[in-house]
Amino acid sequence: MTFVRLSNTELETKRMSEATNQLHALQADRYIVILTPSKALKAKGRSAYTFGIPGNLGNRAKGYTRSELLDHSVLSSLAQRNANGYSVGIKCKSTRYHYASLYDVSHDELLRLKDNDVQACLVSVVRKNVHCERFFAVVMRFEKTDAAGDVLYAAKVSGSYQLAYGEKTQKDLECCIPLCGFKDLKSGMFVNANCFKDRNCPTSKERYQTFARIGYASQLQGDAPALIRECGNDLYFESCRELIIFKASKAGDRIYPIEIDKRLVNQLVKEKYDFAEIQNFMANRLKPKVLESVDF
Repeated sequence: MTFVRLSNTELETKRMSEATNQLHALQADRYIVILTPSKALKAKGRSAYTFGIPGNLGNRAKGYTRSELLDHSVLSSLAQRNANGYSVGIKCKSTRYHYASLYDVSHDELLRLKDNDVQACLVSVVRKNVHCERFFAVVMRFEKTDAAGDVLYAAKVSGSYQLAYGEKTQKDLECCIPLCGFKDLKSGMFVNANCFKDRNCPTSKERYQTFARIGYASQLQGDAPALIRECGNDLYFESCRELIIFKASKAGDRIYPIEIDKRLVNQLVKEKYDFAEIQNFMANRLKPKVLESVDF
């Protein structure tokens, strides 16, 4: 296999092209630049920090515009830090959009996202394993709204992806996205903008609307459900479960049935209820009731 070594001018041109394509897809108002040290530098006590453009340090915390970031001298400065052992990432700041960002998504997971009609604005290769299988950074863009719970709903949309794809770790709405045109030192790969489109994700919008529709806002404003203790353990267990859901929604937690059930079991065990009885309740509550089984 023959490798072609690019000249410095060609590297600069490619870096500019890749970063331009990425920022065109993201369409944020500003970008905060985060420099993250490699493992070797972390071992020496180095930590991540926010990059500031010389002569424009006042905007470091709120981020830089697309034109400011794409300046040749700025990209050259970032390239030097990249060469010195720092990965370059960006956080999007936008008055119009939210961003759900995934890292280390496998090819199979990418196909699953596509099958679910998830339309990413950015897909970039960030890693290859020894079998030459590719892993991706994926970003879905969706619109902000004027809803009182906008950030809560958007976080739930982001979490619904982040706990199912890629690293599968809980993140937030302002994840650090690898900046295309630079080497990701976590993987050692030069990050390319493989797919970049100025578009919103309709599936993410639908998820947002679903989270809003199922009543998080009304639950936050309503009264907590009462615990029913005098009508048998099954009703008490069910009322405990409803209270857990209410508290989770009020705290802004992601509500997944499996997670809620785990919390319920842990609570009931601490309350000294018989574990076999708890298991029997959990099994029976999933069975269809008699009326639900009637074929009309």
